[in-house]
Amino acid sequence: MKILHTADWHLGRVLHGYSLEDYQAQFLDFFIDLVTQEVPEAVLIAGDIFDRSIASIRALELMDQALQKLSALTQVILIPGNHDSASRLGYGTALYHDQIKVFSKYSQAGTPVVLEADTAVNIYPIPYLEPDLARFEFSDPNADIPVARSHQAVNDAAAQRIFTDLAERPGIGIVMAHPFVSGSVISESERDISVGGVQSIGADTFKDPSGKIRYVACGHLHRPQSLGATSDYVVRYSGSPLPFSFSEACDTKSITRLDITGSTVEISEIPIPQSYKLCSFKGTLAELEEAQLPTENCYYSVQITDPLRPEKLYARVKEKLPLLMNLQYVETGQITESYRPTDATISSPEITEHFFEQALGRELDATEKALVQEIWEQIRLEEVDNEAN
Repeated sequence: MKILHTADWHLGRVLHGYSLEDYQAQFLDFFIDLVTQEVPEAVLIAGDIFDRSIASIRALELMDQALQKLSALTQVILIPGNHDSASRLGYGTALYHDQIKVFSKYSQAGTPVVLEADTAVNIYPIPYLEPDLARFEFSDPNADIPVARSHQAVNDAAAQRIFTDLAERPGIGIVMAHPFVSGSVISESERDISVGGVQSIGADTFKDPSGKIRYVACGHLHRPQSLGATSDYVVRYSGSPLPFSFSEACDTKSITRLDITGSTVEISEIPIPQSYKLCSFKGTLAELEEAQLPTENCYYSVQITDPLRPEKLYARVKEKLPLLMNLQYVETGQITESYRPTDATISSPEITEHFFEQALGRELDATEKALVQEIWEQIRLEEVDNEAN
């Protein structure tokens, strides 16, 4: 049996003011051709199909066309990610034919899609679990007490439902999920999903006592990578099909292929051809103007390091690099990288603290830091409430 695993399409993505929809359409054409050639028994799309909860018309059209073509070729199973609106993604699914399975409700955790071959393959899709909402779905039925408010707690509860169901079934299990797994390598383009300062779950969260679960098909992180990898249990991010930040410039984007024989799952990567590149340059304006740099379908992030800011800086860089996405002037010897909190590991509250410390010329005191944390937590809860409604 063959299965293809992909995720994080982020249809409708805009990068530094440039729409990526034409490039995303090219990827979808490639993927449909790939499915035609590979003839898999199923395609797993592990969340973040759209970049925004209210997707653009073009993004909806791209997804509609892709689902029509893919479902004519194979079984398509998909879940919403943290960027998707679960209710919108799941709207009208009762009208879909059996070749399209959308698992958008928390209550569906523990319900498998069963693929029959020499060994049954039980696929358990789990939508992205927002702790503030999902904890009530997994309440103790005897005491009506919600599980703890954390990503680990709600994913543990979903895992227990899967373990209970799989124990009564023949064959192996595959889980589809959209978490941040501890030990993963991040990029600058993922959205922070922290609750109470913690966004990760353990790699062994879906490792069942009977050893039937062999593969966890993850979405959320944009770099392809495997965690907790053993001969009989792998947690895998397929990664995004296109680079969405300059930190991914050197990544090899791919589709993950699963070849299943009996209870053995072999994993391989199918490279995705890239229609554009993200490139970076750091140096003086004179060095930039003299450099021989590729420009065709190459989008640039540029840091200029002259001791004094050159005149008409943007116009001169733009003339050299028409596809300029980002330009920074870094005055040599005075402004250093440490003052630019662009690392994806820095949370929104920390970025806010950086801003006020630079604006005020001093560190925030404990009361001020607590206020920043409180405000960002209120913003996050309002976003959760808006998503629920």
